[in-house]
Amino acid sequence: MHPLMYRLWFFFIVVLTLFSCNNPRKGALSPQVRTEIQQLAISNEPIPQKYEVLARRMETLLREASAKKKDEELIEHLRVFYAENSLALDRLEAEFQTWFRETDPEELNQFLMELNQQQYITDLRIRRRDIRSRLLYNKPFLAEFERLTRCLEFRK
Repeated sequence: MHPLMYRLWFFFIVVLTLFSCNNPRKGALSPQVRTEIQQLAISNEPIPQKYEVLARRMETLLREASAKKKDEELIEHLRVFYAENSLALDRLEAEFQTWFRETDPEELNQFLMELNQQQYITDLRIRRRDIRSRLLYNKPFLAEFERLTRCLEFRK
C-alpha cells in the first residue's frame, strides 16, 4: 500500500471516531434517567415518592423540550422520551390513577398541598402552560403533547 493510503485510512478512522462519540444523550434522554424510570415502575416505593421522582424527571424533560427552537424538535424530544420509557410510564400512570381513586380524600389533599409547595412542581406547571400556549395554533402537536405528558395528571 502506498504511504499516503495509510494516512488517509488513519484520518478516516479518527474522523469516524470523533463523529461516533460526539453527541451522547444527556438530561432526560440519558440512559441513567431511562434506567431510573424503569426501576421506579417496578419498585415497591410508596406511590407519593414515585410521583415526586417522575415529576422531577418530567420537569427536566419539559425544560429541555421548551428550549428547542422549532415545535417539531420539541415534539420529537418528547416522542423519543416516551418511546424509550413507554412501558414504565404507562405502568406508573396506572398506579397513580389507582392510588388517586383509592386514597382517602384527607390524605390526598395533604399530599397535594405538600406537593404544591415544591419549586419543581411550580416549574413543571409553568413549563406545561408555556408549551401548551406555544402549541395552541398546532392542534395535532398539542394533542400529542397532552398524550405524552398525561402520566402526571390525576383523573377520576
